[in-house]
Amino acid sequence: MEQKKVLDQFMSLYEKPTLALMSQMTGIQQTRCFRILNGAELKYSEYLKLKELIGKKSTELNGGLSDLTERCLMELSEQALKEIGELCERKLFFKELQAKKHEDHLIKREA
Repeated sequence: MEQKKVLDQFMSLYEKPTLALMSQMTGIQQTRCFRILNGAELKYSEYLKLKELIGKKSTELNGGLSDLTERCLMELSEQALKEIGELCERKLFFKELQAKKHEDHLIKREA
């Protein structure tokens, strides 16, 4: 399950790269990338490389979020921070519900 999550995140962040581009970015052979995307289990080194690339891209995209978070912590009232925290918790809750619904749908299709 963790492998699927990592692959989905990688493909989403890098806008579904071609096998050639994925191979170039990761250093994994194209045929191996193809097999991984079609269900072959990741080697630990491949997993680490994908996580590294995900981390780099996330930092690029969310670097502003870290700065904004720090600013909010320094400047906003306790009540405002509590509201932001509750909003984040709701967003995560709905994301988890959506993932569970998708997972249940897949299980029903397999049965």
